[in-house]
Formats: sequence, C-alpha cells, structure tokens
Amino acid sequence: MRLRLVFLAGILLLTLGVPAAAAVAPTSGPVITALDPGSCAADHGDLTLTVYGSGFVAAGPAAGLHPSVVLWNGAPLTTSVISSGELEAAVPGSMIQPGMSEVAVFNQGSPPLTTDATSKPAWFTVTPATPVIASLSPPSAQAGGPGFDLTLNGAWFVESSVVLWDSTALVTTMLSAGQLRAAVPASAIAEPAAVHVTVRNGPEGAPVSGPVTFTVAAVLPVLSAITPTHVWAGYVKGDLVLTATGSGFVNGTHILLDGAASPTTFAGPAQLTAPLTTADVAVPRTIAVGVKSSQGPASATTLPLAVVAETSAPVTTISGADDGWHNSPVHLAFAATDAESGVQKTQFRCPPAIASWTDGTVYVVPTTPQGTVFVSARALDWCDNVGGTATAAVHIDTTRPKTKALNAPTVKPSGRVTLKYRVIEPAGLSPAADVVVKVYSPDDKLVLKRSRQDVPVNSDRTYSFAAKMFHRIGTFHWYVYATDMAGNTQAKPIGSSTFTVGWPH
Repeated sequence: MRLRLVFLAGILLLTLGVPAAAAVAPTSGPVITALDPGSCAADHGDLTLTVYGSGFVAAGPAAGLHPSVVLWNGAPLTTSVISSGELEAAVPGSMIQPGMSEVAVFNQGSPPLTTDATSKPAWFTVTPATPVIASLSPPSAQAGGPGFDLTLNGAWFVESSVVLWDSTALVTTMLSAGQLRAAVPASAIAEPAAVHVTVRNGPEGAPVSGPVTFTVAAVLPVLSAITPTHVWAGYVKGDLVLTATGSGFVNGTHILLDGAASPTTFAGPAQLTAPLTTADVAVPRTIAVGVKSSQGPASATTLPLAVVAETSAPVTTISGADDGWHNSPVHLAFAATDAESGVQKTQFRCPPAIASWTDGTVYVVPTTPQGTVFVSARALDWCDNVGGTATAAVHIDTTRPKTKALNAPTVKPSGRVTLKYRVIEPAGLSPAADVVVKVYSPDDKLVLKRSRQDVPVNSDRTYSFAAKMFHRIGTFHWYVYATDMAGNTQAKPIGSSTFTVGWPH
C-alpha cells in the first residue's frame, strides 16, 4: 500500500513539473516573503509569478510528499517548485482582474507533516487596464446641431469609465467591456471644432486611452431672403431690424453688410436678425447682405438691401378750429400722415404766445389776447423731412357789447316809428351781434319785442314799425339789448330812449 501511495505522489510531482529526486521534507509550514512581480495591469495577459519564501515542498513519488501549490484568490495555479525558497506559478490572463488578489502557498499534509498547511497571504495589485477606443459612432456632427448619444467601441472599459470631451467629462453609461455610451449636449457642438475624445477608467489619475478625433463640421449657411428689402435714407427712428432667412445657421453665424459682420442675434437654424443703425442708412445706396458662420465660409449668395430717398413729406391737419367767435379757451389738435417713413412728430406755434416751433399734438388757445389768433402746425417724418404748414384762425372775444339808443322821435298815430341805435364793440372783435328791441307802453307794459340777427357792430342801425299798432298815444320807452357772436351779452347801462305817439299842438 505504501509503495502505491509513493508511486502516485511521484506521478503528481512529475505532472506538476517537480523532479522526484528533489524531494525534501519541510520542517514547518510555508511562508511567503516576496512576489515578483508584485503588480500588473488588468490587460497584462498571462503572467508568470515568482513566489519567494521558505517551507516550500519539492517532492517526488519516492518521498511520498505533495509539492507546494500557489493559490490565486484560493484557486490553485500550475506551479513549478524551483527550490524550498522559490516557486513559479502560471497566472492565466482571465484571472487578472483590477483590485487586490490574494496569493498563498499550500502544502498538503504528508510525512513528516501530518496536516495541511497554507501560508499567510501576500497581496498582488492589479491596476485598471488602459482603455482602448477603436471607433466612434457617429464620428462627426454638424456645428449647431442638437445633442446626441455617442457610442464608443473598444476594449478594457469598466463601470467607472468616463468619456472625456476635450478633458470635459460627459455623462457615461457602460454597455459592456467593449462599449460605452456618452451623452453629448448641444452646447458641446455649437462651434466647428476637432474634438479629442478619450476614456478614463476611473477618477483623476486613472489610466486614460489614446485620443480619437470627433469632427464638429462647419455648416455652409444659405441665405434665401431678407426683410425688409428696402429702407428710407436718413431714417433716424433707430428701430430698423434686418431679418435674414435661410438654412444652416448656427449660433455664431453673422449677417454681413457689405462684407462686414453686424451684431447678430441667432433666432434658429433658419433665421438671424441684426439691427440697422442710422449710419447704415444715412444716404441712398445699395447694401449687399450676406451671412457667414464664425469659423466657416460666407454664403455664396448675397441679396441687395436698397436704401431709398423719400419722395414725399408729411401732411398736417388741425382740428378744433372754426369760423366762429369764442369767449372761452379753444382746444386744437394736430395730426399728420406720411406715406413713406412715417410721422416722427408734430410741431406748432402761435405768436406771440408760442413764438418758436414747439413739439406737441394739442394746444389750447387762451382767451388773451383777444381778436383773431393764428395757430400754425407742421410735421417731421422719420427722415427729418419737414412737411408743409397748416394754419388755423381762432377768433377770441370776451368783451361784452354795449348798445346806444340814438333818437327819441315823435310821430303821429298814423305814422311810422323809426328807432335808431348802435351796437358798440371794440375793433377786431365780433363784427356782428344779435339784437333785441323792447318797447314799453306809457303804463310800463311790454307792447313790442323784436329780434334782429347778425346786426353789424359800430354802425348806425334802424328799426321801424307803424305807430297805430299801439292804438294809443303817449310816450313809450324803448331798449336795445345785444349778444355778440362770441356769446357775450349786453353790458350795462343798456341803451334806451323814448318815442312819442300823438298829435302835434
């Protein structure tokens, strides 16, 4: 039986590559003092590990001993015993994973040892492998496009792998050890560029792959239309905005005016806007409008923007004035129209109160001075062209008229009574008045009342009637009342006199 065991042990030693003649029985358990190498990268491949120490068993069948075996994380490796102080073990590349691997030496119990013995472990460091990028999908994008998912194909990717976009970390998802997916935001491809894409297997300091270039290609912008197509020369309002429509616009594409870049607002891939300054449109000319991306060529097409001289001026009207006379303030309003650049403002003047042109749309004509007041108005368009002047005459009269009875006639009962009177008004004020003549009987009763319209002022006027209409004789009193064209009523004293109806003595 003993011979059989010795034979089997010899066969095992020969299988492990240990010469049977080198069998030496240890007197104590195995001890590891060093590993060579002590570390490697995860992508190292198959590794020959040398273990240094003491108590290693080199045995053959004749000795009846089992040779020492190197354990890698508890799994036996194919081991060669060089001496009682040195072992060589073959580590398959598939067992080399990032992290700390436990290495130990196992001696199976056999005479003179009666129990199994395992050394205290030594630690082998496996550093992360350097990742490799084989390809990118997609390999390029157009500048100004939307965000997208970038797929990286390669090897040695791990859960902690991070895709770097010119050193900026992207949100990364591990699909497998050979594939990653990274989210590329739209802001990362806003401008044309050649971007270096790398993979880092972990935090700062971890292995980083070699770079692969991702191309952010410039898009040739295409200009198809502009709005407006013409503007007025000398326009000073400052609100002109040029809109360019087309395709291939990105953030950073500029509108060109005669080849010079204008401050441009990116409104989308099909629209740009830029202000037109007063200097741009100062004189009649034609501006060549184009578009150009910040890092690419200009559009092949330019469109003409005509700066055109105006041919008309604004027309002004005044409302609120009439031919009548007024004894209260008169409200005037000024309005204007302009068929081309539009109305910038209206101005008015009313000498001597408002001697120079004054901006405004309304004016209240005061009640002083009295007489006929002339108010003028004009307008300026947005090219500073001055239109024709409109004028309104406003008649102001706040003075009450006076009346004067000019005669005291005596007539027969069969005759006619002719009363002479005058309405008195300062020159330059109301030229006429409405007059009421009242006649009272000798017993002070009203016997006649007559009205006359638009009686001229400051001239002698008469009113006649038959004396017999009273059917009596005696002395009658008569009065003259006046209201001028502005509505001012008779001032005291009221013009009055008498007339007598009777037979002469």
